Amino acid sequence: MKKTILIFSLFLFSILLFGCSQAPQKPVVSGVEDGEVYGGPVEITLNEPEENTEYEAKINDEEYELGASFAKEGMHTLTVTASRNGETAEATLDFEIDTTPPKTPQIKGVQEGEIYFERVNITVQEEEGVTHTATINGKPYDFNTPFEEEGEHTLKVEATKAKNNLSTEKSVDFIIDNTTYTQEEVDYFTEIALGAEYGGSPM
Repeated sequence: MKKTILIFSLFLFSILLFGCSQAPQKPVVSGVEDGEVYGGPVEITLNEPEENTEYEAKINDEEYELGASFAKEGMHTLTVTASRNGETAEATLDFEIDTTPPKTPQIKGVQEGEIYFERVNITVQEEEGVTHTATINGKPYDFNTPFEEEGEHTLKVEATKAKNNLSTEKSVDFIIDNTTYTQEEVDYFTEIALGAEYGGSPM
């Protein structure tokens, strides 16, 4: 009986000793992923950290407190080291913070407050790494296609930067007026606009 108890005790001791002397597992990082770009601050933590294990984190070889906000612009290398009983395991990944939005869309074909006859054809200056989408009065509009609906309109163009998913928007209000006028009406409007030199009354 005593021999059985002794063997069992030695077995438990060996399990405990082996378990405590095992090297820590490689840290699993949360909050950033290798090769990703972020458009704002990041907060880096660990998924299921092990007990009795110390963790040290560095970004670009400078100490970083896990869970703290990090917002420095540029390319970064994160290293997290797990230590236990003289054994270590390390995780390393690269990420980038880019908080620069795309340029304001450069719209061609319509200008703020202008009146157009019959139709407009709207385009936008392309920018590398940026996609542009447009709406007129809240409805999708395809660039470089004629738009003929009469009345007052609001064009909105959104530029989205693929790298960080940040966006910039520009709006333009314009009018399409398809009304035709007689020569007499044209002469009348000209006199009002240009004055006595063209037969109108001076202002």
